[in-house]
Amino acid sequence: MNSCKDNCHPTCGNNKREGTEECDFGKLNGAPGSRCSATCTWVKSSCGNGCREWPEECDDGDLNGTPFSQCTKDCKHVKPCGNPYPPVCGNGQIEGDEECDDGEANGSDRSNCGTDCRKRCHPDQPSCGGPRCGDGFISPGEDCDDGDKINGSPSSKCDATCHWKTPDKPTGVCETCDPNPFSNKCTITTSCIGTPNNNYCACRAGYRANNLDPTDKRQFRLQFAGQEYRVFVAPGIECDTLCTSPFPGPDSCKEVPVRADC
Repeated sequence: MNSCKDNCHPTCGNNKREGTEECDFGKLNGAPGSRCSATCTWVKSSCGNGCREWPEECDDGDLNGTPFSQCTKDCKHVKPCGNPYPPVCGNGQIEGDEECDDGEANGSDRSNCGTDCRKRCHPDQPSCGGPRCGDGFISPGEDCDDGDKINGSPSSKCDATCHWKTPDKPTGVCETCDPNPFSNKCTITTSCIGTPNNNYCACRAGYRANNLDPTDKRQFRLQFAGQEYRVFVAPGIECDTLCTSPFPGPDSCKEVPVRADC
């Protein structure tokens, strides 16, 4: 998988949803009755046709809004029950109320999308007035930056001054994953596996993280008997880069250091 191709140059009509595309049904794009237009955007839904179409929450047809239905006339749940598929910022797909999502490039100098999936004026552009804490970009002197609305919140490991919160500072701790495939946030190029110490997103044998220096702490090897060559990464990071020595064995992926503190 070429993450730049997928995120930066989507091809509408290849039956694969990429980058900023809302949908892609291939040859059916723009066809009569298709929900996806020829430009890979959703066609307006028809509330009341008995078929739930995004962004409708429900559609019981003629029963909408009656005592026999839990669906209102405008195709909303009578009793809110939340979105069963919440957006995941950093997966390279624009979902929910996200304004953008360039995957692992969010917040980097390669993207105008912040780590909170909000469009940002890049700090290098004169009109931005230079980098600042809260712009969603990790600038020199900052440990992290999840954006104005997230920095310092309970859901962020970043404080309001763009430094790691002391209890959550990721020193000596490697990011783990949830074995549940619906919530582990490992990418399609990795899988959440158990190790003697914890569960981590594992790259395929012979591969390491894309766009990361081999010594970046978001990728690592472990003192894992029989799996010393295996590279592990933080959730959300793609592994499509061949190691210097890609063949499984004691000399494979040695450019990625072993972490003894995971």
